[in-house]
Amino acid sequence: MRKLYIEQAIFKITDHYPILDQAGAPVYQVDQDFTFFGHHARLSAPDGGEIFEMERVLLTFLPKYEVRFRAGLTAAIECEISLLRRRMTVKMDGLDFRLEGNFFDHEFSLYQGDRCVGEIRKKFFSFRDCFEITVWDEDESVETLMIAVMIAVDNLKDNDKEG
Repeated sequence: MRKLYIEQAIFKITDHYPILDQAGAPVYQVDQDFTFFGHHARLSAPDGGEIFEMERVLLTFLPKYEVRFRAGLTAAIECEISLLRRRMTVKMDGLDFRLEGNFFDHEFSLYQGDRCVGEIRKKFFSFRDCFEITVWDEDESVETLMIAVMIAVDNLKDNDKEG
């Protein structure tokens, strides 16, 4: 198990923030660019090497994000219709995941089949948006996928606030 911590900027026109491990050391860097439409983000290692790039797909009925990993893997994160609870499917090169959670409580779990591989929690009573990601699966690709899912969920929440 590994825990990661994210503290975003207060005002998010463009957003650049580190992702820290349990010891407080930076393990990733997120850079989100300003766009009038859609969403664009990059995840990189502390040395600057890009890990993935993700974009929100425009002109879809329900929100969808595409993630392109430097290792050649691709993932699609898609919302599903559901009442009161946010449901998303995540497909990454033949692997199927599902994200279930309570959008009002900001608690989400990522499942592969019946096995929970990670959880995302948003801290309340914080001046900034702060997240804690718990990764139960030791596979690094699952860890970076969890970060992509967190970025997508955060973007959806920001869009819900705007309108």
